[in-house]
Amino acid sequence: MTDEIKASRANVRLGNFEIEGFMLSDGSYRMSQTQAAEAIGKPEINARRFLTSKSIKARLGKTYTPDTLAIDAANQQRGQSRINALPLEVISAYWFTQAQQKNEKAIALS
Repeated sequence: MTDEIKASRANVRLGNFEIEGFMLSDGSYRMSQTQAAEAIGKPEINARRFLTSKSIKARLGKTYTPDTLAIDAANQQRGQSRINALPLEVISAYWFTQAQQKNEKAIALS
């Protein structure tokens, strides 16, 4: 049986914004696809499509498959036990792409 990585909900200050994400046991942070999209006013499907787009290939050299992480039960909301977690590198590429498309929230976060 493999060790399962658990994530705890955490709020992080990014400039004038407070972003909800997840902290891993190693101290690193991730955001779910939904959180990354909602932070810039987009639906989750927008982030999911980005992960298979030419834009991410141009920025990172490949498409990206998110890690699936378990959420710490103490911080779990009903119906949520796992998330598709995106690292900062992928979130930054997503927001930057959206900023280039004139998304005001993405511009501010980028």
